Amino acid sequence: MGSFLTVAKRCSAMASSRDIGKSIRELRKARRLTQRSLGELVDRSEDAISQIERGVNIPTIETLASISSALGVSLDQLMHADDGMISDERARLLSRANSILATLPDNHLAIALEQISLLAKLNKN
Repeated sequence: MGSFLTVAKRCSAMASSRDIGKSIRELRKARRLTQRSLGELVDRSEDAISQIERGVNIPTIETLASISSALGVSLDQLMHADDGMISDERARLLSRANSILATLPDNHLAIALEQISLLAKLNKN
């Protein structure tokens, strides 16, 4: 939960509710989801998603976490999407990876995480 609070603090300093809403809308559309279907994935109404996307309603960190998970991006990516909006292809790949990882048993998930961490280290060099 500590990471959620860190992201929430960064969110308030770096992204307005309109920026977050715009990011959610763009990511949702990139995944060909309707407001209704995203709402169903995160247990929110179509109207609630509409209000979030327009910046009218500021979602709780729990709702943001649910939305980021449903869209296949991290909270950090959701908060900083305007810093460099991810491509549709990258968003699709991240969403697919998240979906696959979510189906793995814990022991396989730990292995996958280790492998991804190693790839990330190689990419930095």
